[in-house]
Amino acid sequence: MPRLTDIFCDFTELDANENYDSLLKQTNKAISKESSCVIYKKENIAAEDLITIKNISDLLKCNNIPFLVYNDIMLAKITCACGIIFDNPQLSIPSIREFLGEYVLIGSRKSCDKIDFAMDDYVKKDKNIKKEIEKPWSNEFLLIKEILTVSKKNMQGNIVIPAGVDDTSLLKDIKKPVISTDTQRENIHFRREWQTPFEIGYKAVVVTLSDLAASFAKPLALFINLSLPKNVSESYVKKLYEGVNEALEKYHCTMGGGNISGGLELSLDLFVIGSGFSQFHPVRGNAKAHDLLCCTGPLGEAKAGLELLGKRSSDNSRLIDRFKKPTARFDVIETLSKNGVRCITDVSDGLLGDAGHIAKASDLTVKFRPESIKISNDLLSYCCDNENKALEYIYTGGEDYELLFACSIDSFEKIKAIEEDVYILGEFIEKREEFFVNIPENLKSFDHGTSSIAHPGK
Repeated sequence: MPRLTDIFCDFTELDANENYDSLLKQTNKAISKESSCVIYKKENIAAEDLITIKNISDLLKCNNIPFLVYNDIMLAKITCACGIIFDNPQLSIPSIREFLGEYVLIGSRKSCDKIDFAMDDYVKKDKNIKKEIEKPWSNEFLLIKEILTVSKKNMQGNIVIPAGVDDTSLLKDIKKPVISTDTQRENIHFRREWQTPFEIGYKAVVVTLSDLAASFAKPLALFINLSLPKNVSESYVKKLYEGVNEALEKYHCTMGGGNISGGLELSLDLFVIGSGFSQFHPVRGNAKAHDLLCCTGPLGEAKAGLELLGKRSSDNSRLIDRFKKPTARFDVIETLSKNGVRCITDVSDGLLGDAGHIAKASDLTVKFRPESIKISNDLLSYCCDNENKALEYIYTGGEDYELLFACSIDSFEKIKAIEEDVYILGEFIEKREEFFVNIPENLKSFDHGTSSIAHPGK
């Protein structure tokens, strides 16, 4: 096992016996010189010390520097430390990880059992650039003002009275309103160590708008309720909303408003209003026996991209981008609508999960055709040219946000003539005991109740 000092060759250990002002100066100095981590060691922690330590932990996280606690597992938990260093740990490493978190660093002065996150995830060092210290956000109203400034160009168009003018927004008349909502939770849907704030904001918008694409609706206005822990800086929030606004601009959607509150972890609750353009509103229960099950693009790539992030690998940037920066498929929905598609959903929970939703709602069974399922070259390469392994990613991976739809053979041929990338996954047959026929055993789709970004599909 590598020595801790070999990994943290320029760490800072705080003099914990000093007062708060002195500790703050030590912390700021560690940030300015871009220490690889900061270690806090003190016996007999008093209650009044906890606020000081938590403030230091928050400040360090704002500046992407890990905060490690010495020997005190409860203190590490309370202060949301990135890691803990033991003299002689009394608990097993799996027990410590279960208590503190999957990716917490566990080490000792002499050795470190395992590094679960690369330090490059936290510290991007350039010694030629002076480090400016980022402070935790503190003033809700000033932060709202900054967000409104960043979002200004996306606050017109579909709204008569925009956000920031009053407590509510007034939208223009909508003949066929379509509404959806989504949530993005830290360590469930994203990790700050793996994704930039811009990427988190951009993806949060896209995955919310994707539901409108699956409803044959064009986006009009988006509302975001933002929950912020103290270890997030104002500049981080601004970068988050830069990502939000790039996605809004791309899909011609307006920022309608939102809210900010404090919280334990970073989260975004999104609410979108769209306008349906089709005579028919597609629903999952409209599939019919003998309809084909079809898809607009390759599946399984986002899961592979997430695994690459977990491995700290940049071997295939396209797969990583498929997870970080998905596409809402508004580009194909008019073609689908004009050619008789009445049953559609986006692929967020994986092929089995979302095809299962359609089968259940339509009271049918899906008979898959593995030989006709499209496997992208990138996914096949990632799976070492093992088609069976690649198919497992396709069946179980989530967050691809392609569109899954049911249609007749005639409709498919008309759609295929316009949209070359669509392909057949299988067909719907009369209901049997199981919802699926012709799939490998022991496969399971993504489930937000049992899965997280740390363990997709577990």
